[in-house]
Amino acid sequence: MFESYFQKNLEKRASFFQRHVLFFLLLIIVASISFFGYQRFAKVKGRVLGQATSVMQEFEAAKSAINNLDFKSSRGHFLNSSQILKDIEQELNQAGGLASILVKISPKGRNYYHLFTVAQNISQAGYILSSANLTAGDQTLAVKIKVFQNELTAARPYLLAASESLSKIEPSSLSSGESAEFAGIAQKINDLKLISQALSSQIDNAVDSLNYLLILLGEDANRRYLLLFQNNLEMRPTGGFIGSMAVLDIYQGEIQKLEVPGGGSYDLNFGIDSNILSPKPLRVLNPRWQTQDCNWFPDFAASAQKCAWFVEASAGVSFDAVIAINLPVIVDLLKVVGEIEMPDYNAVISHTNFTAFTQTVVESQKSRASGKPKQFLTDLAPILIKKIEGSLGDAYQSLQIIKIILGALNRKDILLYSASENLQSWFEQNNWAGRIEEEDPSIRQADYLHINTATVNGGKSDLNIKQEIDQQIETGDDGVLVSTVKITRKHIGKRILEDGQASPEERDFNWLTTQPNLSYIRLYAPLGSKLLEISGDIFDAEYLIKSLGPQGLEDEFLQQTVKNPLIIEKSNTRLTEEFGKTVFGNYLRIDPGSQGQLTFKYKLPFTIDDLKEDQYQLLVQKQPGIISQFRCQFNGKKLWEGKLERDELINSKFKITNPK
Repeated sequence: MFESYFQKNLEKRASFFQRHVLFFLLLIIVASISFFGYQRFAKVKGRVLGQATSVMQEFEAAKSAINNLDFKSSRGHFLNSSQILKDIEQELNQAGGLASILVKISPKGRNYYHLFTVAQNISQAGYILSSANLTAGDQTLAVKIKVFQNELTAARPYLLAASESLSKIEPSSLSSGESAEFAGIAQKINDLKLISQALSSQIDNAVDSLNYLLILLGEDANRRYLLLFQNNLEMRPTGGFIGSMAVLDIYQGEIQKLEVPGGGSYDLNFGIDSNILSPKPLRVLNPRWQTQDCNWFPDFAASAQKCAWFVEASAGVSFDAVIAINLPVIVDLLKVVGEIEMPDYNAVISHTNFTAFTQTVVESQKSRASGKPKQFLTDLAPILIKKIEGSLGDAYQSLQIIKIILGALNRKDILLYSASENLQSWFEQNNWAGRIEEEDPSIRQADYLHINTATVNGGKSDLNIKQEIDQQIETGDDGVLVSTVKITRKHIGKRILEDGQASPEERDFNWLTTQPNLSYIRLYAPLGSKLLEISGDIFDAEYLIKSLGPQGLEDEFLQQTVKNPLIIEKSNTRLTEEFGKTVFGNYLRIDPGSQGQLTFKYKLPFTIDDLKEDQYQLLVQKQPGIISQFRCQFNGKKLWEGKLERDELINSKFKITNPK
């Protein structure tokens, strides 16, 4: 996570030069040929053409070095190209200062001159940015990030100057009268302008973001983070069951301490009042609200605060931030760092066996009898950290790790929360905070949907669960909008036959992942939505709900967050208000080899007449830890279909009118 912004800028450097640097050179040569159309330049034509060819060779070499993440070599090539461009400018000036004359009297000459300055500034910026090397030297990571930030700041004037020169170019005049070799230059210039404008607008944001990154790395003070390891084989609201936690201390980008309790999150229940009642839908599993179940709220900020509260109450420590990491992130990191030998467990851990081996070890009778079922993770964590630190010394592996972290942040497989308003705002701006988007009270025309699943009994069966969400929006009388959402969950698990050839470990893992799956499903809709009907395979779980009797204590934070609870007796559907949304919830149970569905039909709190510009708009937010197949239709017309891998803002793209 802490190198994500460096990766963004690194990738922009690489892709920018790879895609456009040769085009700059082509334009330089075009400009040179135009100059040579004037007889005054006949005597320098050969020399300048030769120099332009040399520039092209240097840019080609720089491009190749960037492809190989060899920024030291690319820096040298940009330095060479910059010097050659200065020589070309000197040659032209010695020939009579024609460049300055053309700027004044010739539209085409003026455009070529601006192209020339673009190349000069890009060459200089490339030289500066290629100086960044986060993998070399003995400095701390925070120091390396600070050096990169300074270099980005130094390159900023050249990038802005290149953008300004591009804005002055009239593309239509460049290709007129030229050979077919230069056809299409106008369009390329327009494309380049858009890229340059986007890059220029992001420079200041990147510099500011590096400031936040340095705070996270503990540039000026030690930072303490609570890490939540979420297992999405057992779904919970923010991405998975929290089987393990860790306390991480970091200073100047270097890990000072990492503590992973051998008993997992269960070790952090000591010292907590055992009579705190869990959220009612969770009481089918446990009437006591304990640390391992702290991430009950789909809004990660709320869950993070509650998890920190539990740990602080138990261990007496406070945290600067809370970070949730889902199981797939560890698997992806193992793909990069390679195998890890664990001789005490007679195992070699890789991305192919980590999930199955970990589950069978921590769930084994031996581990449970020891009182430290998560000891394997305690032993693995420092070794994995060292492997990652070692990989950061290699440019290619560093880039792969950064890509993994960025992808995880975008998929919500990593979630971030900070008590600092500035840091939290930064997380939310990048959609890394896992927030439930609250409605603007002044705007009532946008629809919203979030489906959240919590497995409350089912082992690790979510490995075998496939989920589909179908939404149909229809217009009713007087422009009323009615939404029907069907959630289908299919259990594809299959038990291994007793006489099969599977190993004992494979049998154990198969048993864990082929349990019947009992889940509590919540649908978050715009505040004020009215439930009309719920149907499908509703599971009556009331007989499973456990009680603490009169000694049970309601949690104040839970009462403040989950408001106006109401039970519809006919179906035992639970209605609440949470995070500025109306919420409908009920249970669904599916056995291996079967499927089940719940269908919610409700009236939206606005009508067709309230729609902005006569268009329907829907924000659908994905749940961390699961990728559902999502389909949405409005009056039978398809609006969107595909895998819900991130939050999606969906527009009708067609005008909607009131049928009355």
